[in-house]
Amino acid sequence: MLKKILKTVSVILILAQIFGCSKKDEEKNITYYREEAVSLPDDIIMFHDMIEMPNGNISILADTKTEIGRIFELNSDTNSWEVKNEKWESLENSVPFDEKFLEEDSGFASVLYNALLAESEEDASSLRPGYFVINKDGVIEELTLDLSEGYESEEYNLFTLMENYNKQLIGADNAQLIYSFDMNGNIKYINKDIKTLNTEIVKMIEIEDLIYTVLDNGEVYCMEPGSGVMAEGNNSVIEYLQCEEEDYTSYSLYKDPAGGKLYKLTKEALYCYDLGKKAEEKLFDTRFYDLKNGNNFQMLVSKDGTVYLSYILSSGEIRMSEYTYDKNGIEVRKEPLTVYSLTENYVLEKLVDAFNVEHPDTIAEVTYGYTSDDGKTKEDAVQLLNTELLSGKGPDIIIMDGLSEESYYSENMLKDLNDIIDEGHMQKIYSNMLHPYSKQEGQYAIPLGFQIYGIIGKKEIVNVFKDTDAFLGMIEAENTDFVISDYNLSESANILYAQNMSKCISDKNVNKENLRELFGYFKRIYDISGNSFGENNKNDSLFEYYETSSMDTAVQWIYYDNLPFVVAPYFNKDSFFAAKYLCDKEGYAQEYVSENGDLVYADKMVVSVSGQSAKDNEISEFLEFILTDGQDIICQSLQMLPSNRDKLSGLLVDQNHQEPYALSEFGYGDNPDMISIYGIPLNQTDFENFEKKLGTAKKQGNTEINVKDIVLKGAGDYCLGDKSLEDAVGNVTNQMVLQFKE
Repeated sequence: MLKKILKTVSVILILAQIFGCSKKDEEKNITYYREEAVSLPDDIIMFHDMIEMPNGNISILADTKTEIGRIFELNSDTNSWEVKNEKWESLENSVPFDEKFLEEDSGFASVLYNALLAESEEDASSLRPGYFVINKDGVIEELTLDLSEGYESEEYNLFTLMENYNKQLIGADNAQLIYSFDMNGNIKYINKDIKTLNTEIVKMIEIEDLIYTVLDNGEVYCMEPGSGVMAEGNNSVIEYLQCEEEDYTSYSLYKDPAGGKLYKLTKEALYCYDLGKKAEEKLFDTRFYDLKNGNNFQMLVSKDGTVYLSYILSSGEIRMSEYTYDKNGIEVRKEPLTVYSLTENYVLEKLVDAFNVEHPDTIAEVTYGYTSDDGKTKEDAVQLLNTELLSGKGPDIIIMDGLSEESYYSENMLKDLNDIIDEGHMQKIYSNMLHPYSKQEGQYAIPLGFQIYGIIGKKEIVNVFKDTDAFLGMIEAENTDFVISDYNLSESANILYAQNMSKCISDKNVNKENLRELFGYFKRIYDISGNSFGENNKNDSLFEYYETSSMDTAVQWIYYDNLPFVVAPYFNKDSFFAAKYLCDKEGYAQEYVSENGDLVYADKMVVSVSGQSAKDNEISEFLEFILTDGQDIICQSLQMLPSNRDKLSGLLVDQNHQEPYALSEFGYGDNPDMISIYGIPLNQTDFENFEKKLGTAKKQGNTEINVKDIVLKGAGDYCLGDKSLEDAVGNVTNQMVLQFKE
């Protein structure tokens, strides 16, 4: 009865909202800063610092493709960049790790000498850092900085300048020691307090004759700049400067030269603190602007109040934007559409960026559960996601890679995609790829792409490929110690897993005898592996890497080392074109991983929609984009084949070009003999035969990320000798039993 009453009340409330019984104006998001992209010089590859010149022009310090430490000034009259400094000739072939303006006519640089000339790992490890004060006319003064109080190995003691105060160079090394040097490189003091706190420095800034050091644990350390002695800072300033753990890759500070205002950028917003009034103001929310997914932010606020921000995307693209105040305000019509990925995903970022260009009226942004920099674990991220979903504050779209789609669906956390995506778009996806994510109630997830695995090589080896024991026996008889190169070891492990794991787990019961047999296969393929440079595979995370090679690069080993075969994940069109060339022109054969006669595929980038999201229109717009135009971006990523039938056909079939053409060229040594890797596109008949196999293909079983991780980690422990076969199998069995119970 209670459920019926609640349901009735909910319906009444919904109808009231629709027909105006509860008249509440729709909330509007207003921002008062107008964003405009600033075009940067074309050949910039790294952005270091920016400064406002006395004439009001903006000047930046950046590296180009051919030179480090170029100063460009933006001419406000012509809106064009002009080079303003002489070339730093003595630092060519060096790699900078820090560059900053000291004043408008001079700067500071830290480099690794001759890093571009290092030809071996030994050469690279012997590189030493250099530190310089450099004038605009190109005159360089090298500083000899004594960093011996830090790490024992000199090359690890890299000094980063963080504050230029009264001609003092104040900064820190990798050991988190704070140094102060004069302009000649002489030590004024060393502060070791931070090193004892087991934390890292995020930013330093001078405020009212004190140095405030922002730490990544949320604390702020204060000291006197002249002596380095710990000091008591202003509590309200300290509170303002504190950096949240998830913010430090986005965190940036700027103090206006007059000293009256302090600007802070976080992941969420840009703030201004008036030091005189001791008052804080939020200038704008970053989610309304094109700042998402950025890191290494640089900030400048000009005398007229214009805010300049530069940042780098994970793709390496450098961006710069200016934000000018608009007293009338700008209405942001929609809250951002949040697209969640458990881990960093460059392909997803490209998809979202492309969507935002094509659909400027809908703001979409990527959020991550955890990154390599934030200190979170996968478990932390999943727990936080679950909490947010249950409280109704979760993301709109969820990339389910690494998450259990079935679990989220069973907990009623996912929407039926049939109600969101047009039927015509759904019909273009291979139905057998949709089926694993459908119930009688609806479709709760879709894969955007897929991979298949296989082999290409001598016919006698390919013919026994389906029999793992016979296949490994033939490889061992070849007596070629790098026939499974370390470049392809993870693919080999995935093939063994795909071919044999269904015999090891059935209805969530573990067959230990078959698991022992599989671990034996892993050990045999590990013993065979190596590479043509004579190195051994001793990585502690053996088998845990995702696929790294595609066919066009893998076939290089057939030519370079005269290998009898290569294992091949078919990532992209080059995979198919190279395989067709080898079969048609070189007499090789190929075979795919199959189960009971059916092709086995592994799906990639599985997408679901959060049940609590109220943005169905925007979600529909986004999902239909990634199922059509977005599939081209997936193809270009070299990580998967598109699940859209039309896109796959357009990618692989070329009726007008059936002659070989070069996919790539490679060579080794001082005077390499270049070898061309050729390919031939598929014709319509080839594709139709392949599509028949795809139409009955089975999703690779037991691909849940936790199960696969557990098995591959256990196999690695056994192969590396860290555990006996019985201990490794027993440990994996116990872990999987616990996993299935959860």
